Amino acid sequence: MTRGKIAVLSSLLLAVPLVLSGCGSSSNTPDIQPRVQAQFVGPDRCGACHVDAHAEWKDSWHTLKATYGPAFEGKNAGTANINPWVRNNWDSLKSHLILDQATAAQAAAIDGVEPGDLFLTEKKFALNEVAIVVGATRKQRYAVYYDGSPVQRAYVAYTTNGGIRYDIRTDGNGEPIVVSFPGNKARAGYNFLFIEVGLTGATPSPTPNNYGEFRSWQERCIGCHTTGFDADAWNSAKADFMAGNRAHLKDIFVADIRISCEACHGPGGAHAESRRKADIVNPARLQGAERQAVCGQCHTRTQTNLAHGQGSNDNRGFVLGGEKSLMDVFEYTRPAWGDGNRQVSIDGKGRRDHQQDMDILLTQYIHEELNRGTPDNPHGAMACFDCHNAHGVGSNVALRDFGQPHMLTANDPDGTIRLKGTREQVCLECHRAGELDGLLAVMNGRTGWSGFGFGNWGNEGGRADRKQHIFATDSEGRSFGLYPEEYIWAYNNQGATTKANYRAIWPWEREKFVQAGNAIVYGAAPWAGETSNGQVTPAFMTEGFTGPGVCLNCHKAAHNEWKKSWHTLKATYGPAFEGKSAGTASINPWVRDNWGSLLSHMILDQATAAHAAAIDGVDQGDLFLTEAKFDIDDVAIVVGATRKQRYAVYYDGSPVERAYVAYTTNGGIRYDIKRDGNGDPIVVSYPGNKARAGYNFLFIEVGLTGATPSPTPNNYGEFRSWQERCIGCHTTGFDPEAWKDAKAEFMAGERDHLKDIFVADIRISCESCHGPGAAHAASRSKADIINPADLQGAERQAVCGQCHTRTQSNTLYGAGANDNRGFVLGGDKELMDVFEYTRPAWGTGNRQVSIDGKGRRDHQQDMDIMLTDYIRGGNSFHGSLACFDCHNAHGVGSNVALGASGQPHLLTANDPNGMIRLSAPRQQMCGSCHVDVSKVLGVLNGTTGWTQTFGWPWNGTATWNNERGRGDRKQHIFATDREGRSFGLYPDEYLWGKRTADATSWVPIWPWEIDRFFDVQVGANPNP
Repeated sequence: MTRGKIAVLSSLLLAVPLVLSGCGSSSNTPDIQPRVQAQFVGPDRCGACHVDAHAEWKDSWHTLKATYGPAFEGKNAGTANINPWVRNNWDSLKSHLILDQATAAQAAAIDGVEPGDLFLTEKKFALNEVAIVVGATRKQRYAVYYDGSPVQRAYVAYTTNGGIRYDIRTDGNGEPIVVSFPGNKARAGYNFLFIEVGLTGATPSPTPNNYGEFRSWQERCIGCHTTGFDADAWNSAKADFMAGNRAHLKDIFVADIRISCEACHGPGGAHAESRRKADIVNPARLQGAERQAVCGQCHTRTQTNLAHGQGSNDNRGFVLGGEKSLMDVFEYTRPAWGDGNRQVSIDGKGRRDHQQDMDILLTQYIHEELNRGTPDNPHGAMACFDCHNAHGVGSNVALRDFGQPHMLTANDPDGTIRLKGTREQVCLECHRAGELDGLLAVMNGRTGWSGFGFGNWGNEGGRADRKQHIFATDSEGRSFGLYPEEYIWAYNNQGATTKANYRAIWPWEREKFVQAGNAIVYGAAPWAGETSNGQVTPAFMTEGFTGPGVCLNCHKAAHNEWKKSWHTLKATYGPAFEGKSAGTASINPWVRDNWGSLLSHMILDQATAAHAAAIDGVDQGDLFLTEAKFDIDDVAIVVGATRKQRYAVYYDGSPVERAYVAYTTNGGIRYDIKRDGNGDPIVVSYPGNKARAGYNFLFIEVGLTGATPSPTPNNYGEFRSWQERCIGCHTTGFDPEAWKDAKAEFMAGERDHLKDIFVADIRISCESCHGPGAAHAASRSKADIINPADLQGAERQAVCGQCHTRTQSNTLYGAGANDNRGFVLGGDKELMDVFEYTRPAWGTGNRQVSIDGKGRRDHQQDMDIMLTDYIRGGNSFHGSLACFDCHNAHGVGSNVALGASGQPHLLTANDPNGMIRLSAPRQQMCGSCHVDVSKVLGVLNGTTGWTQTFGWPWNGTATWNNERGRGDRKQHIFATDREGRSFGLYPDEYLWGKRTADATSWVPIWPWEIDRFFDVQVGANPNP
């Protein structure tokens, strides 16, 4: 932009002055044109339209991160922004100016100086010589202009604790050592005084500290303490000054010395001209890393700036909405796994101010990739402004009006947090009443850590007083980052496995180090062999899988929708799952409140004929239950959260001296505890069975049906462990071979337990429906991932059908396994290679299917659709569909209601009655083809038109009312009989098969199984 254009633009801005550079008029290099003139407009221009936001911002702490002092040329603000206690006690403070840090060469040349010492002016500076005041809440520092000249008489300061505090070196008489400082023009700028005043405490009593930053404010901090700093203009000015072509370095090249509007919304010039929303950054509309970068650009901690060198420790070079990401600009402060340092604790929690961004990023990694903690924990995906007041961020009114050094807000009477509302209002939007104190205590990083014994700084504790933002805990309820086996390192492939060749890195830096040729490994000390062999994630990860956290990097919108879906609730960690405790958050609120009244015995096993013969009071098929009832805190796995919910506790297969016995009279729908003549439970001795070890179900099954559910407990009867029976369909990437090997080792006494679950994710996540994603994550090629929409026929239907069906056996892993284990989308096996579908019972029906083949229980939709296709001769539109053709593939219902209000049956806007979960309202979706939507939906209700006395002539009325099938659109038969009823096969269409030529009995079969049988007949009964 030319100077003429700048002048015209200035006149067009209604005489609102642009804030350019601090003292640009006195520069002898007027050709430098900071970009701020062209791109930034300053907060007053923003305030012309955004009056309320501007007024709130003007009273906020962001206006106090840097302010002009009495000596700043042309902008004298007096001493108003200097802490009142400091003003009153200035003469007692060590107001020497920090000149530089001693190099090894200077230490060798100057007596009494060591490398790393500070050179200070002998002179103490007066209050009215302060040019820049930095901070006004947590601490305050003061800067005076210095031109880099030699100083004949200088003091020397040293530190013994890594730079937390410095002291002036003295001689044997206690007098300061005086040396000659040779000068250094590279240090010219607004240099800090030796004073740092701490302002902590609800009613602060300021505490002075001797500060140690030797670089100028412009070199080190200005990027994050102002708005629109032009690093290139500063670099040019500094080069000119060093070359003798510029008189001073007093210019600060900023759009505003405060943190103002454009710090969080990006440069506003284009928006001010066009008034278009597209020309400004709206942080609320950003997603993922971009969203977090709004505040994270400053509320983090770096040790160098990749764009402008190691000395600059701020965000210079980054502009919201610009071409660079934070990762292009930042070199984050290093973790020190297992040792801790001044910046981070032993497990990665922040230990100093403005590290909240790193804590949140670490929280996200813990929940998304390590699958540890609450699976749907929202905090890791949040930006600061999701909870905090974006424009207010604390109020400076108290400082201005009353001289209060630590500023409080109406929402925060203790001065410790600055939220949108009171902490009760904000936290209790998601958390239950009564939990608040415990939650806030956990956010105090020192809670529960006492003398744990790691290194200096008390690093195991991390940051106290909720200044850290780790939203993850260990099994003892402490705020926790990474466990030693999860520490992450970049190995430089130098061959020697020595510690020097390993660099501690953060999870979000992995890709950068891989691109640089490093191998990524995990463990407490990989150079000593304690490593996870460089897996994609340190937790168990099935070969070829990556976990949903990797998918998030590119597919943010789909990932965010999935995180709120029911698929995340099919299995969740309970309070007793070791290392990943999520508390009781996933347990239905009614269940939590009524736990004591439920029959929380654990199911040990099912009685065999041998058991029945040997133990009085036991019949074959009975269940053995623990006499003891388990506490809610003993639950390790929670299964389901919408239609029903079940609970599993770890059991090692040991004998149980006192066990109850339960029996059923209705085929397993409900069990009751056997009782003697006095009504007391029969107690027997159960011999134990290591084959049943694993996460075994409690006797509780809670039904959650109904638009406004009234939970109904049932006595459940599944005696196999969760790993044996169900895990394949309730998680992602279950490795059945790893489980099989572990179980064999346990049975042989070569393994201690069967607590490992061998999954890529405990939730049903991305790779369940897209196949293993490791190859795609590495190549980014569409050819290396499954897009279900591109599949056809059986492959397309298998995406959802792998779980939304009903089997009675797994052909690869036995009758006990009733899930899809052994099947992987895109693998070498078809569903028909893995599944033995539940048998039809032509003409009589059973618990699973009606007399004509319609599904009678949950997740049998796949079988209904395939039957529809057969009935319609392969020409049915509905019979060719996959579930995701009508249903919202990523959303599949919303879990938000459960988290927000404790509503156990989750509803969606498209489904106010809680019955179906479509991509659009049912009227819109069905009405695109059908005229009478109500009639269509009535047919999909399998009970429509079927009375209990219908009475098939060849068998009479069957048990289970099987002629009707499933009601409330939970079945998916898209075919009707002449009376408009949902209908499967007529008797003359029943299918029967024999597997071998010499078989004497016929088996009822499904039409899609015809090719699997040697001989097939059609009819009401097979020929003898």
